[in-house]
Amino acid sequence: MLTGVRHIAIPMLGCVVLVVVACEGSGSALENQFLGPPTAIPNVEVTVESRLNEERAKEEAIEATAEAKAQVMATSIAETTAQAVPTSEPLPTTSATPEPGENIEPGPRLREALLRTYREKYMEISR
Repeated sequence: MLTGVRHIAIPMLGCVVLVVVACEGSGSALENQFLGPPTAIPNVEVTVESRLNEERAKEEAIEATAEAKAQVMATSIAETTAQAVPTSEPLPTTSATPEPGENIEPGPRLREALLRTYREKYMEISR
């Protein structure tokens, strides 16, 4: 007879626990213990708006920094130009064109530079 009661008592105990949990309601101590405390649903629009504001502030700071650097560079260029004093000595004039019939040999550096340039152009054409 005890074995018959045991088969009835265990399902009844399960039903009682289920009713207690169901009647407990949301935010109850039992629910918090098993599921954790309820979390607030984030407001997506506010989050996006705040991130956009942060990005705009960063962009404005970058633009302000770039403008300040450009202003400093312009000021330093103007000061450097103002400090340059013209000399009273005229620059020597040289004739870059040779006399007719005069044979001018290029120096070794110029010859190497010309050969290197022609080789590079030839390699580009032959590809």
